[in-house]
Amino acid sequence: MSDWFLPYFFIALVSDPLITRSEYFFTFRSLEEKQSDPVTKEISEITAGVRCRVVRPEATRCTIDDLAIFTRMNNSLKRTRLGCGEVKFCKPFEIIFNSTGVESLLMSDELKNSRISTVSDIANLINIQWIEAISKKQDVIQESTINGECTSRIVFKQLNESRLMGRLFPPEITLKYNSSMNILNIYHKLRDVKSCSRGRITVSENIFSSLENFEHRTIISPDFVDFRIKKKTIFNTDRGKINIDHLVHLNLQKVQLITDTELPEITNPVSVPFLSL
Repeated sequence: MSDWFLPYFFIALVSDPLITRSEYFFTFRSLEEKQSDPVTKEISEITAGVRCRVVRPEATRCTIDDLAIFTRMNNSLKRTRLGCGEVKFCKPFEIIFNSTGVESLLMSDELKNSRISTVSDIANLINIQWIEAISKKQDVIQESTINGECTSRIVFKQLNESRLMGRLFPPEITLKYNSSMNILNIYHKLRDVKSCSRGRITVSENIFSSLENFEHRTIISPDFVDFRIKKKTIFNTDRGKINIDHLVHLNLQKVQLITDTELPEITNPVSVPFLSL
């Protein structure tokens, strides 16, 4: 089995070939805070359940089992809960990997035209080939992003987590490590935003965006797998500045052996090039 596609992050934990015959259940959360003046703050939140399965050596297919969208303007709350039968967004999609990480996305044309960015966010969260820099004794890497070529610093640490965590893997799957130790491997990628070759992006004639901060954190242990991206962007318009803080988060809830239930096929699949945040 190649060690550069989902579930890449399990390679360090699992020695059992059953890993390729397992399903992975995640919870996804996106929180965006947009502020255009000192008193006006618009908050948007998306939560979803995500189910993924390896379908080819280079591809993992995922579906959204549940989706909820919340919006709030200052203290006014508007809540909208959407079932998968109500939105095109819940169509299946595939994340395609190569030796450098995520290469492209495969999805229906309907999903491609959706304005919800959750599919791209999920792909970015699990695009963690950069953690290999630690094993190569590297703490600085170059990467291609939507802001051009950027330099990032990699920080790694281990923690002994004393809390009792629930088991992620079924008993049939053999772990390489003693899960009772609860050692957390924590990887941080901290981008030097001033190094990016396209730090300022033209959105439209009178709107420009600039990346102010970017951090990608990955935690891996036998009982806990968690991904988080935090970034801050400033949009300059002819009416002033808009500050946008964006947090996306993906947490693995459980792993189970595949049942007879098949994941839906992608109707009229379209390949979409992937570009890292």
